[in-house]
Amino acid sequence: MRRYFVLFLIVLLLFSSCSSYREDVTPEEIVAAYEAAGYSVWFRYYDEKLENGEIGYIQANHPDGDYIYFSIFETEEEAKACKEEFYHPVAMGLFSVVFGDPSWQRWEVYENIVIQYDEPEFYDVFLDLLKEK
Repeated sequence: MRRYFVLFLIVLLLFSSCSSYREDVTPEEIVAAYEAAGYSVWFRYYDEKLENGEIGYIQANHPDGDYIYFSIFETEEEAKACKEEFYHPVAMGLFSVVFGDPSWQRWEVYENIVIQYDEPEFYDVFLDLLKEK
């Protein structure tokens, strides 16, 4: 009976660790996914870190003129620190109203990438990419 319990615990640990596993997503995969979805995409890596720590970025422009923006960092910690320092949704929302384009900016962190977008359907392309992996 004790062996079955130990075996059950091992299987439980394996399944719980597999469910939290996150697959790496490359910038090239993001570019390909957005191009396939009809976006025009601009992608660039830098030789040195930018002022906020980015080492690259992707901008995917939707045909209606809006965009989704991916800032790439060396580590997840740097990405989280960037979001914490610069993401202020209420202030951003007020500025968008003042400048005549009311919107609600959303920021997500996935591994070492900060993702910025207004329209939730722009983020859906990225979610679909994750489901394929």
